[in-house]
Amino acid sequence: MRDEDCHVLRYEDLCEDADAAIAESGIDAHLQRRAEPIAIEDRSASFRNSNARYFDLHEGTRYGRGAWDAFGYSV
Repeated sequence: MRDEDCHVLRYEDLCEDADAAIAESGIDAHLQRRAEPIAIEDRSASFRNSNARYFDLHEGTRYGRGAWDAFGYSV
């Protein structure tokens, strides 16, 4: 957790091991499970890393290093 009201979760970490990423972020200490889970669409039921598709769509466009460096990406 970076600030009192801010949790940072990397998409790739969620795809690799969502439970571990959430636990490591500390956000689970502030959340309570719903008594009755809500229905979600099948495509949202699990994480799947689809970054390669987005990288292809942007055709190598560079947007600066700020966020990339902050989150430890190699670009």
